[in-house]
Amino acid sequence: MVDLNSTIPFLSPYYSTIEQVVGTISLFVGGILGIYIIGLIIRVVFFQKMIKMNKDIKSQLEDLNKKVDKLGKRKQ
Repeated sequence: MVDLNSTIPFLSPYYSTIEQVVGTISLFVGGILGIYIIGLIIRVVFFQKMIKMNKDIKSQLEDLNKKVDKLGKRKQ
């Protein structure tokens, strides 16, 4: 039976290479995921502001419509 400790020196050059590759991949994937999350947060904040602005515009239009209706009723 082969001793496990005797295979460790054989695997050490490969281990360091594999460790570097895995580190690079995790940094790359983490960077893309981080950018995606930041972009998602920015979009959510932007859309919340747009929804608030649209609600404000809608309420202003309703107020203007009420004023126009009152003016139309006065003239008749």
